Amino acid sequence: MSSFDTTSTLWKNYKATYYDSLLGLQQIEIQSVINREVLKDFPANLPTHFQDALSRGLTDIAEGLKKASDMAEKGETGSFSIDTEGSESGKKLINTTFYAYISAMGSKNGNGKAIKGVIQEGFERSISSQTIIMLFAHVDAFLADTARVICLVHPEILKNEKKIDWATAIAFENKEQLMEYLRERFVLEFGSPNITKRIKYLSKDLNIKINYSNLNLELLDEAENARHIIIHNGGKVSQEYLERTKRTDLSIGEFLPTGFDYADSVAKASHKLINEVFQSVSEKFFDAKESDTHSLS
Repeated sequence: MSSFDTTSTLWKNYKATYYDSLLGLQQIEIQSVINREVLKDFPANLPTHFQDALSRGLTDIAEGLKKASDMAEKGETGSFSIDTEGSESGKKLINTTFYAYISAMGSKNGNGKAIKGVIQEGFERSISSQTIIMLFAHVDAFLADTARVICLVHPEILKNEKKIDWATAIAFENKEQLMEYLRERFVLEFGSPNITKRIKYLSKDLNIKINYSNLNLELLDEAENARHIIIHNGGKVSQEYLERTKRTDLSIGEFLPTGFDYADSVAKASHKLINEVFQSVSEKFFDAKESDTHSLS
């Protein structure tokens, strides 16, 4: 296979990776929009079969609890069962919703608030947090794939002062295995810094022309820190988070404010980042014209 054919194949695969990433971002946003609508004013906007099952199930539970209370007042003992008809998903919804209301009453966030309000706040926090986590999963994956492609097109960037030990070197059966190991080590190290540092590496160290006016790197760095705290501390502010972000408007232990508007702005910034990186890398390493890198986002 000629050098041209190899480069052409890499470009084709990279373009497919780009569209896979866009599709991932778009599906996350679709899920977010649907979740917001369905869970708004919970449970009023659930599908009819779920509403009916939940209404019957919670009524049965309420009647059962009253019966148990009456029996306790009379000093009687006994047991009762609650029959919930319908699908397994309907039964699970009834059971989980009942315990969610119980948990909301005991929640620190529920102090002095209507239970329904606590539930709705929790849904918004959960939906927006999941959106941010998955947006960054796709952004990180695309940037990692971009680094791999660059290594394949210009393997000379792997030449540096870093060393590998003899035991690692002789474990490879051929040069291609060694090169794959070096590429993956490069990708791992490239992916460690925050978004801004990764983009600056592309522009300054690899001389890729990045149009910074298209990017909101400050927002993405902020959201990346939010992603870390969501994953590692349940979305609650920690001392480490405050030290890293230098924020003074939050207290340790409170939930990080990540609502729908914030998640939407992060989604928009993620789209623009992937578009800009794809177009810039394609023009630099594949001599692609802007029309060849047209975005559907």
